[in-house]
Amino acid sequence: MKTTAPYPGLTRLAVPLFVALLLNACAPVSTKPQATVAESAQTRHEHTSKTEVKPETPLVSNNALLDYAQYFTDLPADTQKKEVAILSTVNGKEKLPLLTRSKLAIAYALPSSKTRDSQKAQILLDELLTEKTLSADEKNLFGLLRDFVGENIRLVSRLRDEQKRTETAQTGMMNLQKKLDDLKDIEKTMIDRDQGPKK
Repeated sequence: MKTTAPYPGLTRLAVPLFVALLLNACAPVSTKPQATVAESAQTRHEHTSKTEVKPETPLVSNNALLDYAQYFTDLPADTQKKEVAILSTVNGKEKLPLLTRSKLAIAYALPSSKTRDSQKAQILLDELLTEKTLSADEKNLFGLLRDFVGENIRLVSRLRDEQKRTETAQTGMMNLQKKLDDLKDIEKTMIDRDQGPKK
């Protein structure tokens, strides 16, 4: 079941702010040349399982993930759903590739996502943060995403609790009003009986 943002108006403002926060908090700090970083990432991926589906692009830096976040945000709703369906396809019983799981986590976590699912996002992010091959920057990014998703889950939970309390209070008021109406009817009946039939 898709989680609905409690404040739709804020969702439109949250996307650019969220991406800006990610850019500021997780900007790459490495001074290594791009070629060296790419070679390192390629070496890391060569040690993955042979049955693992090769990612479209190497998980080199946060920039690639942030670019994907912006790309996914700009997709129409139907295309977002198709994208998630493709990413979710499991190759037999093999675990989804690291980059695929990263993209899925982003697709489930983004406020603007039509496939938003905070529970699934949190599960994926918890799994990703246990990966030993992640760089410090990647861990920072996924940690920030997990904190964001966790806070959203807590807010939605509090909102639901408030709604339940409101509904309970409304039900209590309706029951009280019914009891008052019943008492008035009983009182009227007793008065009519005491007065007796009019001559």
